[in-house]
Amino acid sequence: MDRLRASLADPAEVSETDGVRRWRSNGTVIGPHVFADAFVACPAVQREAYRAELDAFAARERAHPRPLSEEELWEMRSEFGRGTTVVNVLTGRRTRL
Repeated sequence: MDRLRASLADPAEVSETDGVRRWRSNGTVIGPHVFADAFVACPAVQREAYRAELDAFAARERAHPRPLSEEELWEMRSEFGRGTTVVNVLTGRRTRL
């Protein structure tokens, strides 16, 4: 918790623009769950930016779904069993294993 709280305040790890904090490592908006885990209040603008980023990601995934690799199919068959239908919760695409 203390380390996470320190990370949220560390300019080497976090950038802030218009009140929205992003991880410097990948440029993504820091999620409200991180603030909760650090016992730090999450500003409304942060929650709104996080939701907008998630919505944009989901829209891109729905618009341009990528095919599953043989490795992904193998792992899914191993986990769920051959013959099972798996549904991607973002795209709605159904895959029969």
